[in-house]
Amino acid sequence: MSILPKISIIIPLYNVEAYIMDCLQSVARQTYQGQIECIIVDDCSDDNSANTVKRFIAEYIGSIHFISLRHTHSSGPSTARNTGANKATGEYILFLDSDDCISDDCLEILTDRLQENNYQLIIGDYDTFGEKEVPSLLFEKKSTLLGRCEIFHEFAERQLYVAPWNKLCKASFLKEHNIIFNKEQFLHEDDLWSYKCYTCADSIAIQHRITYHYRMRKGSIMETQQKSIKALHSLFDTIQFILENRGDLDATDYEKCALTYISKYLSSCVDSNHNFYTEYKFIRGHFSYSPISLFIHKKLSLMEVKHKFHFVLPIPIGYVYLLLRRFKIHHL
Repeated sequence: MSILPKISIIIPLYNVEAYIMDCLQSVARQTYQGQIECIIVDDCSDDNSANTVKRFIAEYIGSIHFISLRHTHSSGPSTARNTGANKATGEYILFLDSDDCISDDCLEILTDRLQENNYQLIIGDYDTFGEKEVPSLLFEKKSTLLGRCEIFHEFAERQLYVAPWNKLCKASFLKEHNIIFNKEQFLHEDDLWSYKCYTCADSIAIQHRITYHYRMRKGSIMETQQKSIKALHSLFDTIQFILENRGDLDATDYEKCALTYISKYLSSCVDSNHNFYTEYKFIRGHFSYSPISLFIHKKLSLMEVKHKFHFVLPIPIGYVYLLLRRFKIHHL
């Protein structure tokens, strides 16, 4: 691509007055020479976040086009991202959380791969900062993934992270496949969005350089969502979509991917006091794990067999088996 594409950066905003200035300044420092628009969607913040954004835009001098939008009522980060994406006029879209930052050369690094191909997704690496640090979940060693089979295989092998940020997405690709965030999901909304991306894309570039800085802080979505009942419902919505829309995906990779989400959901249910029999019954009605593959699978550890054992039991007994695990966890 000889002409630099226009990039739209989408920032959902909600009660981050202590961090939003750092986020906006990281956008303003971009070394990218192409057109940039930055759309900030305020989801009815009740702190000083919106005023901080307005002041920043009023004082900003530069070539980036900053746009501030505000919802009439709070609808969650999914709807805020959708609002921004619908307003975007760029050829590519980058989602950025309002308490995080991007590197000064983020867009320059990501768009550099467009010189070789019009990739549908370009993914960068990230680091974390703040109250604690966690390692990156980008384990993929390849620099290019081509074809739906290869991409889904790498996703099923958990080589690619699910967060929507730090991914340069071709706007026409998202529109063609109707890849939007589920407005009913306030938590775990990135799981379903990323699943759709990785099952529809046939060209992905990986840039193994840090282009995103993820802030770890108490009270953030990542910190609290595992204990939330709403989070469990959102995660189950993703599982329901996966089990009802298998399509022509490779059977082995599909099983691995589905089991990753199911195990995550069931573990969260076991750790909580949530009654999940109806959901468990639905899962067992759509997903089976044969006793033979469980007990003769040489690669499975004893711990993995223990966690998957309920799949070979009758549904009511399998559910009780999980509840016994909950009792054991809560009484140790």
